[in-house]
Amino acid sequence: MKLFLITIMLLLIGATQPALAATIYADEEIRLDRRLTDDVYVFGGTVEIDSHISGDLIVAGGNVRITGMVDGNIMVAGGQVMISGPVTGSVRAAGGQVTIAGSIGRDVLAGAGLLILEENSIIAGDLVAGAGVLEADGRIDDDVLAGLGSADFDGKIGGDLRLTVDSLTFSDSAKIDGDIVYRSDKKAKIATAARLTGDLERLAPIEVPAPPPWLRAVGWLWSVLGMLLTVLAANWLFPATLQNTSRVLRERPGATLGLGAAVLLLTPIASLLLVVFSLGLASPLALIIVAFYAIALYLGQVYAAAALGSALLSRSNGRDWSIGAGVIGIIGFGLVRLIPFLGAVVTLLLMALGMGMIVLAGWESWRPPATDSPTD
Repeated sequence: MKLFLITIMLLLIGATQPALAATIYADEEIRLDRRLTDDVYVFGGTVEIDSHISGDLIVAGGNVRITGMVDGNIMVAGGQVMISGPVTGSVRAAGGQVTIAGSIGRDVLAGAGLLILEENSIIAGDLVAGAGVLEADGRIDDDVLAGLGSADFDGKIGGDLRLTVDSLTFSDSAKIDGDIVYRSDKKAKIATAARLTGDLERLAPIEVPAPPPWLRAVGWLWSVLGMLLTVLAANWLFPATLQNTSRVLRERPGATLGLGAAVLLLTPIASLLLVVFSLGLASPLALIIVAFYAIALYLGQVYAAAALGSALLSRSNGRDWSIGAGVIGIIGFGLVRLIPFLGAVVTLLLMALGMGMIVLAGWESWRPPATDSPTD
């Protein structure tokens, strides 16, 4: 675990751009409003950035708002993400709600429950997205490739649309210059004033046979029992681990979510770059990191569900952990996972929380305790 923690810290700091300096901020609440000339890494609960950043910006937090100019690329993950400042490069964003209200110089890759492109937004390149709902009122100069629950286009698209979507609407102000090919079992709703210049083609959805109900029930029960056995075994073998991770979540929820989202998002990328930059020499180390990462992903969601259940239900005075309440949290998480879309969002959120809990608690336990200076 120490190897994992140390390597993660080093990768987050330098592996993505090893030749450049980096400025790092981590706190519960972060507000930046001065010019920064390095790459900037920000991990926090509430993050507001009004700086002019000359390099790349990497952010993870609960609530992220970026209003300053970024000369490089943005990589951001959060519960709510707003990007309204101009960005010279590309944007890669993941969150419950992602809103783009400014100009993006290149492409946007986004995954969100709700993705909003406001009326004044401009994407000079492509949009590649996966979202429950897309509201596209701005301008996209090139192509759109997306898998969506519902989509409403009320802006200008300069390229082609390739969509897999349940519900598709083109409102009065929509102007699509390229061809439109979409997979859906419903016909698109096209307003009278909408201008669709290219061809419009609807394809039948790809049918994926669903497993029988009894098999899904067995899979769900097997998954929940596995999580319960994991948390019971951890409570018996390593009780301090559960107590420490629960305490970290209770004391620093925003920082936990921010750091966890950063580790969740950046570790696979950094591991790949580690192999590339070392010309393959670091492949064994990268494989070890990926193995620890996979274990931490599973343990993280289990620990986070148990900790949230304990925090909500435990009534013991001053205690951070109750195994009974933790078990109820696991069962509750298992039930939420049955809900379409919401279950996936909650699972991703708990993975980020759990990863942050493990990294912060592990770092605090490994870091040498501060010693008081001697007094006369």
